[in-house]
Amino acid sequence: MKIPVIYKDGTYGVVDSNELEDLLQHECLLSFQRSSGWVKVGADELRDRSGMQSSSWKDRKDFLNRHNQSQAEG
Repeated sequence: MKIPVIYKDGTYGVVDSNELEDLLQHECLLSFQRSSGWVKVGADELRDRSGMQSSSWKDRKDFLNRHNQSQAEG
């Protein structure tokens, strides 16, 4: 799935979900769009897989990594 983004220099782009994670990790984005609207990086919270808000995108990524690892082991 392609995700619309706004880079820190104000330009617009479209990236896939893996690239989005990398751009967020390297703090290259001002915002990105999800189904419910635009997310301001550093200001808006992200949802975790259960639909609850997480304190940060990194918390969500860590949760997904743990979940995927447990699926691979079990």
